[in-house]
Amino acid sequence: MGAYTGYNISKIVDGSGLSALSFSDTHDIAANTNAWAGSLFALTGTIDFNLHGTYDLNRLAVWNFNGASTAGVKNLSILTSTDGVNYSSLVGAPGVFAQGADFASEIAQQFTFTPVTASYVRFNITSNYSSTIFTGLSEVAFGSVDVPVPEPSALALFAVGATGFAARRRRKTA
Repeated sequence: MGAYTGYNISKIVDGSGLSALSFSDTHDIAANTNAWAGSLFALTGTIDFNLHGTYDLNRLAVWNFNGASTAGVKNLSILTSTDGVNYSSLVGAPGVFAQGADFASEIAQQFTFTPVTASYVRFNITSNYSSTIFTGLSEVAFGSVDVPVPEPSALALFAVGATGFAARRRRKTA
């Protein structure tokens, strides 16, 4: 899906728009410094998250695009893989994300699902909330109640789950 000029897909996993690094924090209004907007007119497509290891996942937090909220991801399928080649549908995953706030900060949409072992997560985005210009996301995090996902690599071509940040932050403050 590429990226709109100035926006970078790595921004949806680096915590740059979050008030703190946890599943329950708020995300600032989407901007090119803290969110991702896809290439112009590329409204649907695939985003692959490389977790850089194999983990047992059962949680997902999504902060949908909260700039022009019509650009947020609406319908999608979520798949997982252990090898980055063969993907399976994620049982219990959401097929729709709620529309993001319109030029306002927002809290995460949180989802739980049957635990799955994965090294990769794929979002197959099939629609947004009516934007004809681009589709975007503000932040995404994966996790497990028992097993955190590690901190993402800053140079990763594709997004990585930001749960490692959140889990480490929670453990330090606990």
